[in-house]
Amino acid sequence: MKWISLACAAAFAAAVPLSASAAPPRAHHYLRPTMEKRVWIGNLPQVEGPKTADWAMSGYNIFTVRTSLDGRTPYMRTAVYDARLVEILSRVQTPPLRASDIRVIRHGSRNDICVRGYLLADVTERDARAAETTLPQLTDVWLRSARRVIPQVAPQPSQFGI
Repeated sequence: MKWISLACAAAFAAAVPLSASAAPPRAHHYLRPTMEKRVWIGNLPQVEGPKTADWAMSGYNIFTVRTSLDGRTPYMRTAVYDARLVEILSRVQTPPLRASDIRVIRHGSRNDICVRGYLLADVTERDARAAETTLPQLTDVWLRSARRVIPQVAPQPSQFGI
């Protein structure tokens, strides 16, 4: 019987931290450069489209894509964001999505907007030049817009309990 109480005491002692971490403060929505999780979205066809494309969801405009990237036209990039978002939302339903779950990971000349660690969109220097702004400013605009819209279109738990 003594060994059970000793095991419980040891488990409790291991679970309680002995000192607080003194990590330096960082920006409220930027994460350290890490490898974000990528969802598989399949192969999308090559589609020529207009020079700019608005990415919108459920009637809410999220942001405007003005440049091609990795052989994808602005229209194709928005189609990739659609496919990624559908796949991400199917994986992160519990607990309900909050604006604070949408963050940025910096990678030098590219910033990635991630939802609970899953890559959603990439913002590049070319995007910033096309929008006539800087990379941090454009990233902040896209991030604020994504934080405003995506939690509204994400699946919500049933109010009836099923």
